[in-house]
Amino acid sequence: MEISLLHLILTSIVMVATVIIAAVSVAPIIRSSINDMKDNINQRLSDFRTEVDRRFDAVDRELADFKADVNRQFTEVDTQLNNIAQWVTNAHQRLDGAEHRITTTEQQIGATNQWATSAHQRLGVAEHRITTTEQQIGAMNQQIGAMNQRIDEWVGDQQYEPENR
Repeated sequence: MEISLLHLILTSIVMVATVIIAAVSVAPIIRSSINDMKDNINQRLSDFRTEVDRRFDAVDRELADFKADVNRQFTEVDTQLNNIAQWVTNAHQRLDGAEHRITTTEQQIGATNQWATSAHQRLGVAEHRITTTEQQIGAMNQQIGAMNQRIDEWVGDQQYEPENR
């Protein structure tokens, strides 16, 4: 049993030594393969970075163009809004002027209506006075007619009187 244990130990040592020798002889091949894979990965990463940079540059250009276009459109909208605001201000001023003229015209119409009402009242008074005066003249004409008739009668009576004397 001792030999078998010793044999087992020696066999194990030989096997480990064989693996170590094999690993040492294979190590440069593995290292070369690992280095090739590493170089390949580095190249792919570099290519990936280049592609990502190219795409980001394209996106940046597109975004810059889009931003410039949006800014240009906002500037146009701002200009149009300023024009509209100026137009509204001018329209408001014109409306204020028109409102003032309308108010002045309404006041003038009111004054004219008051004058016309007063003139109408004065005309009514004058018409009443004319009517009264016409009536008085008519009455006076009747009185004058009556007086003329009496005078005619008196004169007529006077003409016959000298003959009677």
